[in-house]
Amino acid sequence: MPKAGLILRYEPFLYWGGGKIKTISYIDGFNLYYNTFKGKRNTDNIRYKWLDLEKLIPRVVSKKYKKNTFLKTKYYTAHVSGKEDPGKVERQNVYLNTLKNFCQQTEIYYGNYIVKESYRTKVHNFFLFPPKVKVFLPEEKGSDVNLASHMLLDAFQNEYEVAVLVSNDSDLEEPMRIVTEVFNKKIILVQPKHVNTSKSLIKYSFDVLRFDTNDLKECQLPLDIPYTKYHKPNEWK
Repeated sequence: MPKAGLILRYEPFLYWGGGKIKTISYIDGFNLYYNTFKGKRNTDNIRYKWLDLEKLIPRVVSKKYKKNTFLKTKYYTAHVSGKEDPGKVERQNVYLNTLKNFCQQTEIYYGNYIVKESYRTKVHNFFLFPPKVKVFLPEEKGSDVNLASHMLLDAFQNEYEVAVLVSNDSDLEEPMRIVTEVFNKKIILVQPKHVNTSKSLIKYSFDVLRFDTNDLKECQLPLDIPYTKYHKPNEWK
């Protein structure tokens, strides 16, 4: 298995000869969201949630590889709950409907979103017996299985030569192994610049490419989507 970054040395035909390379993007929506927009280190990225996935992935890949033809963008997510923030449901629906109406090559597949209620001890106080507060623990189920299933099926049906995977979920190690070793396809990982890539995924990746805040900025959907009622939510501006 060639090491990431040594493609031209080990695969001259794939990237020097022949024509365009059939490519499909597989995007773990929640993994992308939490690694790109959540947390203090991602504060500057929040304004770029209005993301055009059909622009972002080809932009990142084409910086290094010029022959990939992107046939589809498959996006795996789940409908969120409004328990934590009632407006979150509406904003997500606007975004998903925008992808459906504006991004012609994007397909959306849904898992399940579960919010569990629990109680945690409140920190940073001076009580002998500190009070507990209710917290919401969101959990997404099914998207990783859906993504893995489609990536394997598409490889079996020879739908792509290169799969671009946007995820850092180590559970995808075995599907990646099958795609690369059994079906002889290549997988390129695309992740935010700051993410420490899972070693189990690197093992079966053809290369690991990064995007940064500037890439997000350059890959935004139109503020107002033509011929629709959809526009970028004010909370994302």
